[in-house]
Amino acid sequence: MEGEKKRGEINSMTSLLPEHLVDTAWLEENLDGPDIRIIDCHYDLEKGEKGVSLKSGRQAWVQSHIPNSIYVDLLEELSDANTDLPFMMPPSSQFAEVMSEKGIGDESRVILYDREKGAWASRLWLMLRENGFTDVAVLNGGWEKWTRENRPSTNAFCPFPGTRFTPRLHKPSFFTNKEEVLGSIQNKDVSIICGLENWEYCQAHIPSSLNIPLSTLINPHDNTFLPNDDLQRVFRHTGAKKKDRIITYCGGGIAGACIAFVLILLGYEKVAVYDGSMEEWTRDPNLPVERRT
Repeated sequence: MEGEKKRGEINSMTSLLPEHLVDTAWLEENLDGPDIRIIDCHYDLEKGEKGVSLKSGRQAWVQSHIPNSIYVDLLEELSDANTDLPFMMPPSSQFAEVMSEKGIGDESRVILYDREKGAWASRLWLMLRENGFTDVAVLNGGWEKWTRENRPSTNAFCPFPGTRFTPRLHKPSFFTNKEEVLGSIQNKDVSIICGLENWEYCQAHIPSSLNIPLSTLINPHDNTFLPNDDLQRVFRHTGAKKKDRIITYCGGGIAGACIAFVLILLGYEKVAVYDGSMEEWTRDPNLPVERRT
């Protein structure tokens, strides 16, 4: 983010989709930008016979991370404390307080990364956008691509001084609830998309929803998002572009947030994540569930 660039121009010509993604080469060149704030927001999520186990990515960050980056805990710091559902969008006051304490302010330019397929980074990207913050991008390929290319890493802790983050809630919201989802099942003007892997989708999903696994949007060779044209082809068969509204979901609002992120990259409007996703949906015996064998 060189001095001659206008506010909001957070990308280089080498970005895959310039408005929301930056590549590793660009970030290395701009690591020391005074207004750049790099955030690692990774979480380890393991699925087994006993359910899902969650482990903060903080310790991995402590051991090694991108220089000048900080760690933000999406569960402990940026989840709504008024519900037992994990990773729910917190009130704007809570979000702003955490951002301010972390040194993320109104004049910051934020780059997000995680250590898997970009879902955690996409989740925080959407949360920042929900609070009206637009100078934010996801590092394409994340930590995996960064380290594979032997780019610099460190275990040094360099916190940023506190600042002021002013929330300005986005309207319409990027997040929605089970009531809207239930009312959308029979609505032909709404497309509901599930980001779970196919085997998970077959076990249980919201009726009328389509399945686009997050993994189908990622290049397995370097962990980057597929090129624009390939991403467009993935979504074309869904007919989502002709819909008035798109709702995404998954197990707990993480992969679903990444699906929403990609849709926004592709120019789709009126996209929202069902924040509670299947974690909430399956708790209510009155809500319909479909299964495939």
